[in-house]
Amino acid sequence: MLDVNLARRVEELERRVKELESIVKGKVLVVREISRDEAKKLLLDYLKDKKGEVITPLKISEDLQIPYEIAHSLVLELIEEGKLQPLEEYDEGD
Repeated sequence: MLDVNLARRVEELERRVKELESIVKGKVLVVREISRDEAKKLLLDYLKDKKGEVITPLKISEDLQIPYEIAHSLVLELIEEGKLQPLEEYDEGD
């Protein structure tokens, strides 16, 4: 009886692990430790080649491997400084 319950539990855990692997696959993001000033320099350099493109804070975070929170706050700061233009509505499906 114990062996049957143990086998069922192992099967259930294996199923859950496979499910989690499929969810996480391709979505692991490596984020480096970086100061805000250094991140801003990287972002300004990154944006030089992106003129006219729609770039989200998430995309910036992924491409530069910086924390999302820093990318988001820097985007807001650059908008306030007039270095970026906000997009009123953005649908990622377009």
